[in-house]
Amino acid sequence: MQKVLTKDLGAEWKEKFHSFNPQPFAAASIGQVHEATLHDGRMVAVKIQVSVVEVYIGLHSFVERLMSLFVDFGVYMALH
Repeated sequence: MQKVLTKDLGAEWKEKFHSFNPQPFAAASIGQVHEATLHDGRMVAVKIQVSVVEVYIGLHSFVERLMSLFVDFGVYMALH
């Protein structure tokens, strides 16, 4: 999240907001939505969209972990 905000809004992105909640309150298409408050008091939703490459790497890593669990489960079932 911080990497994307820094790339899109600059290194001092936190100064653009009075407050910024690092916990997303919603999921968006290949991204997250965060609540923030501007310096004038307006509450805004900040959609942080990650690149397709980052999504692919995350998905690939998830599938590898899932396959590992299936293999471990198969070995467990074969032994019991």
